[in-house]
Amino acid sequence: MVKHRTTGLSRLTTKIVMAAALIAALVLTGAATTGKSNGKTPDRQTETKENKTAEEKIESVKPEKPNPAKEKLELFLAQGEIPVEKMYVGTAGMTALNPRCIDYSELVMATPSYRELKERKLAPSSGAYWLLISQGSDTAWREINKYAKKQSITLITDRENLVKLLKKQERFKDNTAEELIGWFDITDQISEKIKNLKK
Repeated sequence: MVKHRTTGLSRLTTKIVMAAALIAALVLTGAATTGKSNGKTPDRQTETKENKTAEEKIESVKPEKPNPAKEKLELFLAQGEIPVEKMYVGTAGMTALNPRCIDYSELVMATPSYRELKERKLAPSSGAYWLLISQGSDTAWREINKYAKKQSITLITDRENLVKLLKKQERFKDNTAEELIGWFDITDQISEKIKNLKK
């Protein structure tokens, strides 16, 4: 009888050990599929932070507004719409191709003549001052027209007048002046070319 009881207890112990091993295996398997490699369950705060970081990355790569200045643009320029003295390239009563704007004063100040004027510290009361200003204006005018020809631009005017002209178009009526100038201004491009000119 004692022998039978011992055998029964031994079998019961074996079953308990096997059951415990099975439970342990299931727990480890679950941890491996849902937790990290070290057996820990995932931290919800870490998951939330990771999700937010992913969302921020997606937000940061949103496409910018398309630049209409990169597209072909034609505008009809009626008589008197832009003062003659503000039309650096183009004439009234024409269809303007790829219209652009500039800051003319900035271009004159980029010329070698104007730089010489500043180096010599000439006063507006001197004849040399106005001679150099005139030379600077001629240089700016020449470089504006050279750039226009190379880029197939048939209208270049000042910023204010081009904004007014563009605002009459349905597609640009809701754009700000800053946006339009940012798209259509070519002062920097021409200024770079002028700065590379020798005296």
